Amino acid sequence: MFEIGDKRREEMPELGGKRRKETSEEGDDESIPDEKEKDQKHPLVMSDLGNVQMYERILDVRNVRLETIDESEWYDPMDLEFQNHILYEMAEVVATADEFQYIVWDLVRQELLFVRRFRPGSYVISLPDLAFPSKESINTDVHSPYEGIAIEPSSCKDLDEERPWHECCREQLRKDFGYEVPNQFMVVAKTVTESAPSTVTSKRVQYVYSEVNDSMKLSEEKLAALGSPMHQVVRMTIDQAVEFAESRHVPGPVSTLFAIRWFMYHKKALFDGYYSFFNGLIGTEK
Repeated sequence: MFEIGDKRREEMPELGGKRRKETSEEGDDESIPDEKEKDQKHPLVMSDLGNVQMYERILDVRNVRLETIDESEWYDPMDLEFQNHILYEMAEVVATADEFQYIVWDLVRQELLFVRRFRPGSYVISLPDLAFPSKESINTDVHSPYEGIAIEPSSCKDLDEERPWHECCREQLRKDFGYEVPNQFMVVAKTVTESAPSTVTSKRVQYVYSEVNDSMKLSEEKLAALGSPMHQVVRMTIDQAVEFAESRHVPGPVSTLFAIRWFMYHKKALFDGYYSFFNGLIGTEK
């Protein structure tokens, strides 16, 4: 999975370079994987593709260039001046819109629902340093768009504060999963402030829990009216969710792990055998 940007990783071990000695000695940490283990692609990224043509469309990324920007409709960069005790400091910060993320459980199939899509931010961090100053298009045959594939919760920005939150949720669940979810099947699960990193940007994320069943499925005509999506639905059984959270290299943002953790804790009565595992792995709910 990490065949891209090998030169930078070899120079910077914290980005995944080799940290093992050629010959192991007593006391060496054998838990650090070798390069062959790292190169394996995550099974949930590659398996259960369903419509293979759609997967190929997601990976059909070309004419990639990186440029600096002065303005953005999504982010608002600012300089923040402040006094911390007796010191005056300045920090560059970025304001972002609030966001909804959806934890979706299929009652019929007993599966969690996520989306698989190409995320430019995930792709950019996989590129070697030499790609950044260049004005030439990035060679996607060499730097595969696969590195930008993420498995994540369905989400949308809260750009209209006057619009009821459940309307935003229902619209996004229609687009991403093809379900018409009544309001009573949605509840605000948790509000979290996410920082990445905290010195630069943060946003308020409202996690919404929803349960769906086959009676909520949209008709073929309504699905066609929504247009062709640029994502795929990923369904996780409880076993697959455990496997995903245990992965050494998780192909998705931290919000995916949070969604799994929240669900495992608050719905633990359905699978007590897994609850003790998640308690030890991720911590105790406050």
